Amino acid sequence: MTERSTTQLRPPEPWTRDDGQERIGLEVKTKDFLTAIGIVNEVARIAEEEKHHPDLHIEGWNTLRIETYTHTEGKVTKKDIKLAERISALLTEKGLA
Repeated sequence: MTERSTTQLRPPEPWTRDDGQERIGLEVKTKDFLTAIGIVNEVARIAEEEKHHPDLHIEGWNTLRIETYTHTEGKVTKKDIKLAERISALLTEKGLA
């Protein structure tokens, strides 16, 4: 697998690829606003450890949308897949995946 061929880079379930935007994303429903904020904070910790930062959006009071792509390359890279895998593991641990 090479960085040249981003179509070969598959995000983990339930992440989806936005082909028009060259990014991967995930939407998560939480039980309440404070849970969504808590997940954002934990994703921020992971992002700092990985030195790779996703776009985080809270919509309404309980919907968290996470999107990632490598800004410097304008596409999905291995960094995004690794970040998505770590975020998915966190969400599984929290019972949200």
